[in-house]
Amino acid sequence: MVTVAVALTLLALYQIGLGRIESPAVAENNSQVVVLRAQQYEFGPIPRAVLTGSSISGRLPTQTFADAGYPIANMGLDGLSAAFGLNVILEQKTLPATVLVEVNTIDKPLGQNGKTVDGVRSGFGYDLSRAYPPLRTESRPTTLLYSALRSRRNAGYTLTPEVVPITETTASGNPGPAPDVLIETERAIQQLLERDIDVLLVLFPTGSDTSEALAVGNSVSARLNIPLLDLTGLAEDAGFYTDGVHLTPPAADAVSTELARFMAARNAAQP
Repeated sequence: MVTVAVALTLLALYQIGLGRIESPAVAENNSQVVVLRAQQYEFGPIPRAVLTGSSISGRLPTQTFADAGYPIANMGLDGLSAAFGLNVILEQKTLPATVLVEVNTIDKPLGQNGKTVDGVRSGFGYDLSRAYPPLRTESRPTTLLYSALRSRRNAGYTLTPEVVPITETTASGNPGPAPDVLIETERAIQQLLERDIDVLLVLFPTGSDTSEALAVGNSVSARLNIPLLDLTGLAEDAGFYTDGVHLTPPAADAVSTELARFMAARNAAQP
């Protein structure tokens, strides 16, 4: 009985301590990152805007968006594409006003990581963590420690890209029917459009050629009559990437700031 009382006391103290710690933005492996961000989105207040995609967009810090005047939730999920995040968004009772969809990996299949996370989300423990926050991924000591260490490591980067205007276009013409790998994603986007959600495609800069992703994005833009934002001019130098694909922290900050300012100005210009 004493052991149970001590355990409950320690758990209560741990829960109090969690309330004083900033929620982690990253976790120690891909699967945990996906669960972390899905829980933060599903269990928290639904934001007015959300970004969904892969780890490419997942590198963009939400605090930078907020500081630039455009708060956003980041559902850039490691090892996945926009389709997974779109499904999570549509499952909620309340929808955001705006959804930004990463184009870079939009035609990638769900893959094993998505199936693994789907299994986690359908389990009893996931539902239990909804009611009891200390069971969530963001409350795990290993996740908190990893996120803190990652923040310290990121402080060493100093490179910042030159600011280049973001372009917004809506493709026209007849791109033909959607390939099988895009059917689910385009169906999800169409459901959002039917509910008057503002959906924009976004092509992010990477350390490699993005012309193929741009072509795919333009085909989706033409089929669904939605705009595509091209951000590739924001970070063209290879030095802006940690691994040839993902932005360094300062480059991610710069891209986030410009995208946030663009979206804030775009919203302000709308009636």
